[in-house]
Amino acid sequence: MQMSDDIHFALASLPPQGLALKLHILTRLAASSDALTATQLITGGPDRNIASVWYALRALRKRGIVAMISRSEPGETDRWLLACGTENLVLAFLAAKSPPEIERRNFTPLRSGVGKLKSELSIVCAKPAKWFTIRAIALKMQSGSTGTVRKHMMELFDNGYVVRRLTDSDKPGLPLYEFRLNPEAKSHIREFL
Repeated sequence: MQMSDDIHFALASLPPQGLALKLHILTRLAASSDALTATQLITGGPDRNIASVWYALRALRKRGIVAMISRSEPGETDRWLLACGTENLVLAFLAAKSPPEIERRNFTPLRSGVGKLKSELSIVCAKPAKWFTIRAIALKMQSGSTGTVRKHMMELFDNGYVVRRLTDSDKPGLPLYEFRLNPEAKSHIREFL
């Protein structure tokens, strides 16, 4: 019973930084009957390098969620699997987790129009299904000021022109949000662009 509680606590206390990668790793291990290499685990997952995968695996191992099978021959690669007795807890944890939540606000037309926000709005309108970071929008605008872009995107978000989601970021500092066009606002935007 104690091990079950420890694993449950370890899963519940995984920090949001790097969580998407850890969820992907756990999903791959739960679906496999064989132990997998780090390279096999990254396949089809978030866009991360192999060092990020090793870091995530070490963090999961430290919590007792995964186990490593060390190489027995020179040239072999370490393989990973779910720790003994954790499969049901991991499956329940994965079932309870959902993709990043999309935040939205009710659409409210801007009183002063979208004049100063036109550049940002035209970028997200050009590809309405694509998610953009503040940095990506600033690069498209050839603007060196992510602060201004952030302010404009927050104004568009607060008025319901765009929706946002928190990305899975291991970086310290401000939360990294992605934005895309709010489908409900699409018909109202065309008149401004």
